[in-house]
Amino acid sequence: MKAQSTLLGILLLFFISAKSIASEVGSFTNLAINKEVTVSAYEESKNNDGGNAVDGNTSSYWAAQTFPQWMEVDLGDTYSISEIELICKSRAYQYTVEVSTSAGGPYTTVADRSSNTTIGTNSDPIKDTFSTTEARYVKLTITNAYNYSGDWISVEEFRIYGYDGIEGSTGSDTNTGVTPEPGNASIPADLMRNCEQWKITYPDGEEVKKLCSEKNNEYFYVNDDKNAIVFYAPIRSNNGTTPNSDNIRSELRERTEDGNNDVEWTTSGSHMLYVKQAITHLPIVKPKLVASQIHGDKEAGIDDAMVLRLEGSHLFLSFNGNNLRSNLTIKTDYTLGTIHEVIFLVIDGKHYCYYSEDGNLASAFANKTASKYLVKDGNNSYVMDIDYDQAYFKVGNYTQSNATKEGDYTDDPNNYGEVVVYDFNVEHNKYFSIEDDENAIPVSINSEVANESANADIYIYPNPSDDIINLDFANIDDVTKLEIYTLAGNLVFTHNINSSKTTINISQLTKGMYLIKTNGENPIVKQFIKK
Repeated sequence: MKAQSTLLGILLLFFISAKSIASEVGSFTNLAINKEVTVSAYEESKNNDGGNAVDGNTSSYWAAQTFPQWMEVDLGDTYSISEIELICKSRAYQYTVEVSTSAGGPYTTVADRSSNTTIGTNSDPIKDTFSTTEARYVKLTITNAYNYSGDWISVEEFRIYGYDGIEGSTGSDTNTGVTPEPGNASIPADLMRNCEQWKITYPDGEEVKKLCSEKNNEYFYVNDDKNAIVFYAPIRSNNGTTPNSDNIRSELRERTEDGNNDVEWTTSGSHMLYVKQAITHLPIVKPKLVASQIHGDKEAGIDDAMVLRLEGSHLFLSFNGNNLRSNLTIKTDYTLGTIHEVIFLVIDGKHYCYYSEDGNLASAFANKTASKYLVKDGNNSYVMDIDYDQAYFKVGNYTQSNATKEGDYTDDPNNYGEVVVYDFNVEHNKYFSIEDDENAIPVSINSEVANESANADIYIYPNPSDDIINLDFANIDDVTKLEIYTLAGNLVFTHNINSSKTTINISQLTKGMYLIKTNGENPIVKQFIKK
C-alpha cells in the first residue's frame, strides 16, 4: 500500500505538467483523416485529388503525373505527432516527409525515404516513427519510384499519427461555445473518429456493421451545417428493433477498433465515453428518449447500466430503470435543441458522469479541471459503484416508444425522436484522475520541485507499440534506472540506463496501459500503451 501511495503521489506530480497533458491526453489516432490538403498537381479528368489520400478509404487515391510531386496536409491545429504511414498504389515511391507549425515553413524533416525500395500496402504500410514533434503542416514530397519506368504518382493513404485530445475526429475545437462552427462533412463517417468501431441499428430493424462507406439516409445523415450526425427515429407501423427491445432506435453500438466483432468489456480498468450532442425532438405520446448509455450484462440484471435520459424537460441519469439505484436528476428544464457535452467514465466499477452546456467540458477534462461539471450524488463524486461484464457504449437515439405506445399518432410525420451528435469518442484503459474523489489519497506537492520536473521529459516512440519502445531523455542528468508499472501499481519490469537514449523490448507485456517511472531526485512518470 505504501508503494502504491508513493506512485500515486508521483502521478499527481506528473499530471500538473502541461507538456505531459498536451502530449498524452487523448487518443493516438490518424490525425489526417478528412483534413485540408494542398497538392502540386492532380489527375483532374478522374478527380483524383489530394483529399483522396486522407479519406480513410484505400480504394481512392491521389494521382499526379511526372516526378517530383508534393502534397501538404493541414491538420487544422498544432498536434504532437510521432508516426507516419504511407500506402502506395503498387509502387515503391521514394520520398521525404517534412513538418512545420507555420504555413510555408520553416520545415523539419521527420522521415527520409529517398532510397526506399518497399511498396506500402494496406496490410503492410510503410511506417516511420520518430521523436514526438509539434506539427500542423505535414508535407510529403515524392521524388521517384524504385524499379518503375513510368511517371505516375498514386498514393492511396497518407496517415499522420499523434495524440488528438478529446476534441474529436473532425479536428474542430469543442471549446468554442455552444454553437459549433459549420463543417464540411459529406457522410456520417466523416464525423466519426473510427468508423470501423461502430455499428448501427435503424428504426426499421436493419443492422449495419460497416459504416465507413454508409451513405446519408433517412435515419442517419449529416446535418445542413455539415458538422453533426442526425439520428432520426420516426414512430411508424412498420418499425423494427433489436431482439431484446420493443422500442425504436437509430443508435450506434460499440465494436472492436478493427470492426470485426462486437466489443464487451468489464468495469475493471478505465472506460470513457464523450459525446457532444443535442436532443432535438421527442415522440408525441411517450416523450422519452435515451441519448447515451453504458450497457451491461442483461442476464445478470445490469442491462441499461447508466443512461442519459430525457422525459419531457426532465434530463436525468437512469440506472436500469431504478433497478441498480435511484434516478439522479441533472436538470428539470432541458430545452430541446440545447447542445451539451456529457462524459461517462468508469474506473474500477465506480461510475462518474460529467455534464456541461457551456462548451468547455472537453478542454476542462483534458486539462484535469473538470470537477465542477461532475454530476454528484451527495458528497460522492461517483454516482454508482458496481462491477459487471459484457459492457459496451452506445451513442445516438434510443426512443422509449413504439407504434403500440403511440396508438393513433403512429405514422404521424411529426412523431419521432431525434438526436444531433456533433462529436463523440471512446477511450479504454487510459489513466484518468478524478480531482475531488473522496477516496483519493491527498499528497502535498512542492512547487519548486514541480517546476524543475516540468523542464525534464521522456519521449517515448512509437506509442502505442507491440514490440519495442524507444526512449529519449531530455534534461535528465541523474537517471540510472527506470521501472515499468501496471496501472494497479505492480512493478513488472526494470531497466538500467547509461545513455540519453535507450530501447526496451515490451513484447512480453500483455496488452494495456503502463507507466514508466525514473529514479533520481525528481522522478518522471510517463505512460505508454502495449498493443
